[in-house]
Amino acid sequence: MGEPLRIRVLGGIARKGELLNISQASLFKPLDIMKNDIPLIITTGTSMDSGKTTVAAEMIKTLTRMGMKLSGAKLTGVGAQRDTYKMQDYGVSKAVSFVDCGITSTANMPDDDMVAVAKGALEYLAKDDPDAIIIEFGDGLMGKYGVDPILRDPQIQANVRLHVGCARDPVGAVGLADACKALGLPIDIIAGPVTDNDVGKDIVSEHIGCLTYNAFNPSDEWLDLVLSRWLEGHGITSKKAQNA
Repeated sequence: MGEPLRIRVLGGIARKGELLNISQASLFKPLDIMKNDIPLIITTGTSMDSGKTTVAAEMIKTLTRMGMKLSGAKLTGVGAQRDTYKMQDYGVSKAVSFVDCGITSTANMPDDDMVAVAKGALEYLAKDDPDAIIIEFGDGLMGKYGVDPILRDPQIQANVRLHVGCARDPVGAVGLADACKALGLPIDIIAGPVTDNDVGKDIVSEHIGCLTYNAFNPSDEWLDLVLSRWLEGHGITSKKAQNA
């Protein structure tokens, strides 16, 4: 990559003599307690560039075409809005990130602060009454951007209906599955580059025993899992759904 670009700070943007800050236009505030129980579809990964955004976008496209109303959130990472814009392009009715709480990066944030920002984002999106909120976590589970404390929170865990884990290789997939199981949020579907070939899929099936999903060659098995859990969350059994 070479040496970082050298810069010289000339000043800040001001209005009427007062320096501006993104927190002055925040959409929501951090919360200690979240009141909503909107179902969550979460995508975690072994690292950056492990396929989370691509998988989330494809799932959003499929579910919104089926008539589900989705909201989207990126709860960790750095302040680039590309991923939330992509969620909107693919069909979510509303999307926010930690930036909308006045934070430019979640790197090395205290755990309690990170969880409070996440709960504030989810509570804000819940006001739009979506059928589900799809969440993408920037960075990997073992990174420094606050994924781990959010996933450990009991309130957030209670709302998760589907957990998609993304990995680039079989070792990463198995490690991610083991780590998430230890957190109390077992992975339901493995996606990402590890599923680009049959060898990777076979290893996932053998060592993890969950479904696989490839965004470039998607199958439909995951839809049955999503719909059954969403219906059960609304007190609708499979038999009732068939009768309807």
